[in-house]
Amino acid sequence: MHFKDEAHLLRIIGKIVAGVGRRIDESSPMVDARLPDGSRVNVAIKPIAIDGPLVSIRKFAERALSMERLVEAGTIRPRLLTC
Repeated sequence: MHFKDEAHLLRIIGKIVAGVGRRIDESSPMVDARLPDGSRVNVAIKPIAIDGPLVSIRKFAERALSMERLVEAGTIRPRLLTC
């Protein structure tokens, strides 16, 4: 997603944090919350974020990674399963 400007990003941030019953402003410039789908959102605005608003959303996989899936993805070698 692209934002037109900082004001556009701040409006989106406001909607995200309001959706989880939180607020963000100069007196409370950081939010760390869990979204309804289980994702985690971290937001920081001025004065903490001196270069502009920061947003991080961590979305978790629906299925946990098994050792077999890690091998299939090439993340680990099959011989590590026998260790």
